[in-house]
Amino acid sequence: MRRIVLTVYSVIQIAETIFLRAFTKETDGLVVIRTDHIGDFILFLPTFRLYKSAYPGKTITLIANQTCRELIERFRHSNIFDKIIYLDENKYKRNIYYRMAFTYRLAKFSYETLINPIYSRTEEIDLIVRLVSSRSKSGFECNKLDSIYTKLCPAPDTVKSEVEINTIFAKFLGITPIGDLLPCLDIDLNDQKSADRIIGISNIPDKYCILFPGAALRYKIWPLHKYVAVANFLVSKGITPVICGSIDELPMAREISNACTGCIVINGQTDIWTLAAILKQSRFYVGSDTGIMHLAASVKTPVICLMGGGYFGRFFPYGDPKTNRMVYDYHMKCKNDGWACVTDQNKPAPCIAGIIVENVTAEIDSLLTILDNKHES
Repeated sequence: MRRIVLTVYSVIQIAETIFLRAFTKETDGLVVIRTDHIGDFILFLPTFRLYKSAYPGKTITLIANQTCRELIERFRHSNIFDKIIYLDENKYKRNIYYRMAFTYRLAKFSYETLINPIYSRTEEIDLIVRLVSSRSKSGFECNKLDSIYTKLCPAPDTVKSEVEINTIFAKFLGITPIGDLLPCLDIDLNDQKSADRIIGISNIPDKYCILFPGAALRYKIWPLHKYVAVANFLVSKGITPVICGSIDELPMAREISNACTGCIVINGQTDIWTLAAILKQSRFYVGSDTGIMHLAASVKTPVICLMGGGYFGRFFPYGDPKTNRMVYDYHMKCKNDGWACVTDQNKPAPCIAGIIVENVTAEIDSLLTILDNKHES
């Protein structure tokens, strides 16, 4: 049965390729594929800003994940990219009508250059790369479907941070980065006003931190009773834990707040830019390895990230090691195993469950000492 499904899938791909080649009409400049999620896109944005100067006079089209729309739309009229095509991954995989409409959008243009700077290439994204009509296609070496690319950047020999990986690929394209490529987002006056409104309505005091227990993948969620212990510790330090996340994560937030007097819950009350402004005013972030963690780092808020071993050292920490920290299971044996330790998708991975509360509170104590000394000086 699986073989039949794969055969049908391949036939569809061939038909789409023929369709594209038959109906491509206009030649455009550069197309960049960045279809991963919010955190990865935030990390990539500093590099993306360099593309305009590296390809002067070229129209730049971005193919991006639908989940990043709220973040990306802020830059629609900036000098970063000219056109945006959003991809809804779930619909693309499951809805043939959506897939055909998306393919038709790709069919409108051929491009001089295609760039796929995603290090962890997936088969779905590579198949989209194959569909796009372009004279030159650049991506990272991956040993699967490499033949669809005309230029391949060698994969690093050792584990690199995502910031370093973005720098490596920029240099491969002939772009010389100036300074570091750390994420940095600017908060405008409207964001600040929206944040102040939420802070006022929710009675959030001056001394607060963001507590973020959620994650897109359930096996990356630290046990909630451990978050309760951390929340109680924060309250004992005179810091109000403000729990945020999506509306779907509200039951999780309430479970923590019901067990800890002094928490404030704002799940589902903010857009991403309002949340960024709330993060900017918070003392620090403590919680999961998620896109919101990268959002906090991008507005220069100190971060304590609870990190599993799946891609250890790749996505965090970066920036100032004194204020951007991670806590992990110091006895785990599964570093950089791609989450092979996960046996139940709905339960915390062993390397997540193994993170000790006392190690988290010790990092909070250490960070508070640094922040208090900075404030006094």
